[in-house]
Amino acid sequence: MKNNTAAADLFTHCVAVGDTVYAVGVRRDIWFAWPPREPRLYAIKNGTVVKAVDLAALAGGLATDGQYLYLALNGQRVRVEKRTLDLELVKYVELDSGEVYDVIIHPATGDIWLSGNIGGPAVVILD
Repeated sequence: MKNNTAAADLFTHCVAVGDTVYAVGVRRDIWFAWPPREPRLYAIKNGTVVKAVDLAALAGGLATDGQYLYLALNGQRVRVEKRTLDLELVKYVELDSGEVYDVIIHPATGDIWLSGNIGGPAVVILD
């Protein structure tokens, strides 16, 4: 995918629904700052960003069921967000600590699975 964002942002996770690619990442020029700053969620059509929203923390994963986007944000606490395809926040839950490496939607049940280190190596299933 060609990256035509204004600051040549660095995408860390991407999913596609129809003709839109959804990506999470940070600005490339501050990627190596710690902690990474200005994390964003993007909606991209035909190689052009059509909408972007700021996130509370760097995303450790992104998944979609075709109707919603599910993100896991790794900050002081792990925050799992459900967003519309227009990037609007629907709801979120927070876990006390840890780090998420990926978000997976179980194809048979629709359950949201988080893989990572959450209070020890674990996979957490959220209903």
